[in-house]
Amino acid sequence: KTTGNSYWEGSIKAKGKIKGEIVLGNGYLELKGN
Repeated sequence: KTTGNSYWEGSIKAKGKIKGEIVLGNGYLELKGN
């Protein structure tokens, strides 16, 4: 998933550490490895 919303970026960051890895691209956070 990608998002430009800082609130959701924080949620994705927290989940990413548990479920997958975070890739920063095009100014958005992408959660990979669901």
